[in-house]
Amino acid sequence: MANTYTQIHIKAVFAVKLRPAVIISAWKEELQKYITGIVQNHSHKMLCKNSMPDQLHLPFGFRPSQSLADLMRMVKGESSEWINTQKFTPSIFRSTSLSLVPCKGEMPVTKISALLLIGLAGHHPWSEGA
Repeated sequence: MANTYTQIHIKAVFAVKLRPAVIISAWKEELQKYITGIVQNHSHKMLCKNSMPDQLHLPFGFRPSQSLADLMRMVKGESSEWINTQKFTPSIFRSTSLSLVPCKGEMPVTKISALLLIGLAGHHPWSEGA
């Protein structure tokens, strides 16, 4: 269909293996920029980003021209390889678990950013009822 419009928003949450707090402020912004580059190089749109010391939250606009599994494999693999190449952690960095959550309804980017800032204070804004 020539005039079909698709809007899919997904939030991916990656957890660090065994959940140690290894994503530190000294390099987390560089990591967020690196992951944004991976996502955008595949024609998807990063809505905003947030990282906790033991997990990454990545809400993004997904284009169905690519497999979601392929995109997540690339984000996890390439970002882990980059962290290890940069030697940001004393041992090999691995992310293990991945959760994908469809974003319900329309949520403006400003609201998403505010929720992620609340998340930085130790709350989990994406849990049910948030």
